[in-house]
Amino acid sequence: MSLMTACLRGHLETASALLATGAAVDQVSGEAHNTPLYAACHLEVASMLLAAGAAVDQARPDGTIPLYIACQKGHLEWASMLLAADMPVDQAWPGGATPLHIACQNGHLEVLASMLLAAGAAVDQARPDGVTPLLIACQYGHLAVASALLAAGAAVDQVSAEAHVTPLYAAFQNGRLEVASMLLAAGAAVDQARPDGTIPLYIA
Repeated sequence: MSLMTACLRGHLETASALLATGAAVDQVSGEAHNTPLYAACHLEVASMLLAAGAAVDQARPDGTIPLYIACQKGHLEWASMLLAADMPVDQAWPGGATPLHIACQNGHLEVLASMLLAAGAAVDQARPDGVTPLLIACQYGHLAVASALLAAGAAVDQVSAEAHVTPLYAAFQNGRLEVASMLLAAGAAVDQARPDGTIPLYIA
């Protein structure tokens, strides 16, 4: 049995024995270019791989790293373990999204508030198109996530670089009225216009 298979099936003792006999801890396998750490389906196996020196930030060809997957799926324990292994909290995908962007898009408050922000994630780090975690949370209507970002100091009126929209504009544009109300209470500029003169009130 290969190390990859042992990790995929959660066979801790087999994986441990294979590592002891010199199995490569970061050997890439298959079309998905997964390492044993990606394949590990049990925390105990993943913890053992990290203790054996597995690269916590080794990316697949598309730029995916283990922390992205943990944040996308809302796996708090996985995110905690990876951050404890010195995973860079703000490492961005080739498209510019950080783990914080991903947690916000999927509405995972526990991963966001308990792990990423506590680990020092940059609350206003934008993608190349200027989209911030707060704008994403507002666009998708994740009220609790947006509230946590504001509490962490997120800029309420930061404008995206390409679409030239603020979080308030994104909230109104997508019918997220509860989020819009919260932004206004936090001091969002109700009359901040895009280059074409459009203001949030026009689309409310």
